[in-house]
Parts: sequence; structure tokens; C-alpha cells
Amino acid sequence: MAVLVKSSTLNTTFLEDECSWHGTSGWGAPFAEDICAPLVWADDVDGGGIDSLNCDSVPTEKYAGKIVLIRRGVCSFGFKAFNAEKAGALAVIILNHYEIAPDHGCTLLSMGAGAWGGQVTIPVIFGCRSFGSQLDNALKSGPVEVCFSHARVKNATFAYHYATPLKHVRPLEHITFQYVNRSTDVQKDIVAKVDIKEPHGKVVSLTVPIDEVQPGADTVIRFPPYTPYVNTGTFEAVYSNSNYAEPRDTLRRQMVLTPYVFANDNFNIEPNGVGLSNTDFIANDLYIQQGSLYFTGPQGGEVSAATFGFSNIDSFFIPNDPAAGEFTIFLYDADWDGDGELNLKNSFEQDISEAIVGFSIYQLTGNEVSDRLLTVAISDFNDPNKFSVTLKPNHAYYLSVAYDGSAAGTGRCPRFSATADAYYLPSILSTPLQIGNKMYNGWSDAEVIMRLQTQILDTAINVPNILAKEKLQVAPNPADETLCLNISLHEVNPAVDIRLMDGQGRSVRNTVQHNLKNGTIEFQIKDLPSGTYLLWVRTAEGGRLEKIFICH
Repeated sequence: MAVLVKSSTLNTTFLEDECSWHGTSGWGAPFAEDICAPLVWADDVDGGGIDSLNCDSVPTEKYAGKIVLIRRGVCSFGFKAFNAEKAGALAVIILNHYEIAPDHGCTLLSMGAGAWGGQVTIPVIFGCRSFGSQLDNALKSGPVEVCFSHARVKNATFAYHYATPLKHVRPLEHITFQYVNRSTDVQKDIVAKVDIKEPHGKVVSLTVPIDEVQPGADTVIRFPPYTPYVNTGTFEAVYSNSNYAEPRDTLRRQMVLTPYVFANDNFNIEPNGVGLSNTDFIANDLYIQQGSLYFTGPQGGEVSAATFGFSNIDSFFIPNDPAAGEFTIFLYDADWDGDGELNLKNSFEQDISEAIVGFSIYQLTGNEVSDRLLTVAISDFNDPNKFSVTLKPNHAYYLSVAYDGSAAGTGRCPRFSATADAYYLPSILSTPLQIGNKMYNGWSDAEVIMRLQTQILDTAINVPNILAKEKLQVAPNPADETLCLNISLHEVNPAVDIRLMDGQGRSVRNTVQHNLKNGTIEFQIKDLPSGTYLLWVRTAEGGRLEKIFICH
């Protein structure tokens, strides 16, 4: 569906999820034909005056023939829509409010039906703050007409990631969009086209003829592969067709080629980021892991660092409590069996925990600033003293940042720095998000900033201090019932933090040894499932991560 807005100051089309609006799931009504009507603010009476929450009495037919704007808050989404429909509304737009500070301008919610949503028979959508502000400003300038219109073109895909290093340019083989015949007649002899505007001004046009499309058919158009011109700058793909020619029927996507950075975000930081409420974080075992998928070019190469950030550092950083601000960065081989298919399907731990090729541990210091990005060096997993990882040619890798809040004991969830959402091929996990044990393909309204760098150019980069291998001996490995750590340090350390983590970076055993120089620490592990684990030891002389195998 597309939302068309016509007024003296705003004439544009808003597509779903693109920092605008999001539809309901399982309630409200689809519509057979386009709905066009005047837009009005709700103005129900709450006993103390007029408001726009639509939670109270609304006279019959007050909204007859109108599309109604309603503010989020106080009562359920379903009840708001039910009241509007009783008063004659043709459709409802519920707008996000400004009372929840972490929500950014593009935050979208999946609306629950509540007790009344099942009785709603009109379309209901949820709008973000940015979308709502534009509608409100248009209404202040005069009448506004809104059309709920079936999308005729949608879901354009272009690049594998928004930013790609020059060395990793490869043919783009999934340039697509969806074409829908909204008429009752067979449509014939259609030409689909994408014009790719390169940074130096050249336009490359790709066309696909479509012989016919049956009424109501939703057809995926696939264009021939395109290999970008190797030059830094922005590439824009403009999708059109010979049958539908209104502005809403032209779709646009962008990508950039950079000297050294992989990124799925669009380089524009949205304030407040994305994350869970503390209540939801607790309900999902205090664990969150975000990833980004990147594809290498035909030459392969080296990567040296990861960049990410957080929007609420002050809310979860605890002085003198390292566990409360510790993040695990993993680089996974996403196709470790080499069959050309991504191995990640259900969870990082279940599918690719044995395919870690690079890692880093980032410890908050208290000097970080919210939404100021952090860059950390990545160590080769098989050689922690080597701060780079060799990537295979024409291969897929996942970069991830994981946070286990169970050791902190605060119940506070970090919010990842993010940008507005970008649309990637939906058939693959481009931006995997694991919350507890559940896997999602990212957030509905944002792309988390999680960049991979092929060259370290940031002078403020954090380079972990690696503990020498001879200072830590682990036996047996593989282990069955007991895991023994022999530690031999240069001098007495006030505190040595030892954690055994699963393949996601989730702590399964931990201890802090005080005033330790030499000693043996044992973990009983017979109750842990067989598999690959990670042993993290942090001392004043450096930290070390070891791969541990548990076999029963």
C-alpha cells in the first residue's frame, strides 16, 4: 500500500516502512479499492476538554467520510480505531508521540489489537514522528486529502550493502522490484527499467520486457547483473516501467563505494537508536546480538576493525563494574561449509558459533559519548596477536556485536546507534537480530550502525591488550566434566575476571579471582551441552580469548 498526500504544501507518496508508516498485523481491514478522503485530527471529548487520543466519547458520524489522525497513548490501538469507525471514519492513522525519548523520528511499532481491534473493519496504520509532523504541518496550512492506495510497484533491491570498499566491488546480481497489476484486465507489452546513475555522471540503463501480467498478479522483475564502475561516490538506481507513470511508481535505491568501509547503514545517525525496553530485555534472558552481512569481492582481502555505537550509554554504564559494560564483537564465516548458501538460519550459537574467524572485546570506560561511534581492532581468532583477518574471495561474512546483561544484574538494555531503514533482499538475513533465543531480520524502522573496515584510519581506535599465550594454559581441551585453567602472571593482579561463554558470547560460567598471580581455576562443565565455547580471561596484563570444546 502507498499513502498519497495532497495539499497546498505537501504533495508526496509515503511507502510502507520507509520512515513513514507501518500497517497492522492480524486486525483492521484490507481494502478492495483505493480510499481517498479529507484528513482530520481526532477531537474526542475527555470530560475536561477536546483532545486527539480518541479514547473517549465521539458523536456518531463526526468523522463520516474522513481519514482520522489519532495520537498514540492512554488507551489501546484497537479501541482508538473502534471509536473512530463508530463515528464514521473510513480509515485511521495513529501517530507516535514524543513521550518516549528513546523513540527516534522513524520509530515504527507493530500495533496490538487489544480487546477491541477484532471489531475494527477499516484500515488502520501506525505513523512515525517524522511522518506525523509532515501531516500536521500540512493541516495547519489548509485542507489535506489522503489516499490509501494499493502499491503498484514496491520492494526494490539494489546493492548487497549500502557501502562497499572499492577492493570488494562485485557484480550486483539481485537488482529487482515487484510489479502488481491492479486492474481487472490483462496488461501486455510492459517494459521495466532501472537507470543506474554512476558518480561520474554516466547512466547505465537495464530493461526487462514483460509479455503480460494477469489481473491481480504480483510479479518480481529481475534485471541483468550490473558491475559498478570502480570509483568512490554514490550510485542511485531509479526504477520505472512503461505502464505506471505517476510519481509513486518510481522507486529509488542508493549505494556508495568507499575506500575501505563496509556498511549497511546510510551514514546518517538518527538520535536515540534502537533497542528493547528494559522489561522486554529482561523477558528475553537479558541477551541481545545484532549482526550485518557483508560480501567480499573476487580478490578477498584483509579487515582490521569494526565500528558501532550506542545511544544510551549513561543508562547502563556502571563505574567499577566491567561486566556491565562489556561487548563481544565477532566476525563469522557466514558460509563455512562452502556450499554457496548462508549457514545462519535459527541462531548464531546453533548455526555459526564454530565459524568465528575474528573477535574483539570492548569494555566501556565511562568516557564514551552517546551516538559517537566507537572503532575497535579485530583479532584473528586463531592468532589473537594479529589485528587483522584474512577474508576469502567472493564470500559472505557476518559482523556482530553481542551484549549479555545477566552479569551486570541491572536489567538495562543498550540501544544501538542506527540510521533510517534501508531495504535489502528479504530472502536472506542481511541484518540478523537475536533477542534471547529468537532470530529476526533486523528492526522494522532502522539499520543498526555496524561497519567493517579493511584499513584502520581512525587514530582513536581501541586496540585490546592481548595476554601472552604462555600466561594461560587450558586443559583438557576438548573437555568433558572439568575444565582447568592454569594462570601465571607477571605480578599480583587485584582482580582477574574469567568467563566461559557460549558461541554467542553469553556467559555460562564466570568468576572473579582477587589478588591473583599464579593459580589454577576449575569449572565444572558436565551439565553444559557439547559444543564450542569461548573462554575469556581479563587481567591487568591483558585479555585473552580461547576456543574451548566440550565433548560428552
